[in-house]
Amino acid sequence: MSLFVSLKEILNESVVEQIAKLNGEKPEKIQKAIDALGATVVGGLLKRITSEYGINLVFNQVQKSDLATHQLETTLKTASDFSDLSASGDKIFHAFLPSLKSPVSAMVARHSGVRNSLVSLLCGVVASGVLAALKKKVAEKNLQPDSLAAYLSDQREGLLEVAPDLNPLLIETLGLKPLLEKFAIAPVESASGAVRSADSKEVSQPFLMNEVADAEPTDWGPYLKWFGIAAVVVGVVAGGIYFWNQRSQDTTAADSETTTLAESEARTVKEPVAKDTIVAKKDTNTVAAANPMAAYLGDATAKVGKTFKFEKVDFEDNTLQLKPEAKQPVQDLATLLKAHPTAEVKLVLFANDAKLPMTNKMLAVKRVFALKQQLIDAGIGFVRIDADGRGNGVNVKDSTNRNRTPLREIYVKFVKK
Repeated sequence: MSLFVSLKEILNESVVEQIAKLNGEKPEKIQKAIDALGATVVGGLLKRITSEYGINLVFNQVQKSDLATHQLETTLKTASDFSDLSASGDKIFHAFLPSLKSPVSAMVARHSGVRNSLVSLLCGVVASGVLAALKKKVAEKNLQPDSLAAYLSDQREGLLEVAPDLNPLLIETLGLKPLLEKFAIAPVESASGAVRSADSKEVSQPFLMNEVADAEPTDWGPYLKWFGIAAVVVGVVAGGIYFWNQRSQDTTAADSETTTLAESEARTVKEPVAKDTIVAKKDTNTVAAANPMAAYLGDATAKVGKTFKFEKVDFEDNTLQLKPEAKQPVQDLATLLKAHPTAEVKLVLFANDAKLPMTNKMLAVKRVFALKQQLIDAGIGFVRIDADGRGNGVNVKDSTNRNRTPLREIYVKFVKK
């Protein structure tokens, strides 16, 4: 169940109506403010779980939550009850979104039409509700810090669907772009200032092995003209010198040099190479061929950022079920990461086999997080694995007929060694 669905069960229609009645406001406006604040608090949690410290902070706060959600409808009777609930949740809000209460309150107040002072009180109420929903989820699934972080990470897509017209401002206010930019579900302001519709679907650009953005093309025309002239002049001068030397060269010396070179080549062919050298070279090649990722991590001179295709790892059609032959490579990657505890990876997955109502983008996102969970279950820390689902890799706006083949591949990029 989505965290946002659980939140609606806690801050349900009766609770919303009671809050509206106590504060002289319309229930639909209160609901709109609560939805926006729910997305905001979850956004704050997503930022927190990007570090080991943040994961433990969130987990400990969840464990401390004591909101009696099943009694909320009966206990929230007076304005004093509402203020007390807000005050108890205020500390939670500040823990997840430090120094952001004022800008968040102003943003949500404009969005919902609820006065700023009331939105400020709702911040604590919603923060308490989100924490209570998480505590319920932890109890149901027996979640530990890493698995709780994985569950929260799965809420990214849902976050963008809660208040789609608020997303551009929400992302900017909380600084969520690095965490949410891969999800093109809700409207996002374009470079020109236009806002894309919530219905629009954007397919990610094909995955580049080095992920370097395309640079603005440079017009080399004027330079090539002069470069060509210079090359011709240099070629003529060099040719003249060469032929002059050839004519004045002593024929006997040339024959002697030819004989020496021939003898040297003969020795190279006839002299045996040391046996241990051959074995060592063979072993190195065998290791690299068997597991190029292991060879890469074992090479201290190799630069960070190399990407490998995750061979033999695939899913059953239109499902999140790994094929049987994929289990061993996944386990091998987990073992490799355990052997190199400082290494961090980014999983990039493409899918082209989705069937309606599922889209390739949705399927790719769900699959890459399922794969990430497999590695977490194998004992790899959540923060060491980034996940990116990119649809089928076809850019529908590209009219050049390049990169038009739908992809079904998985890549592993080592972002840290």
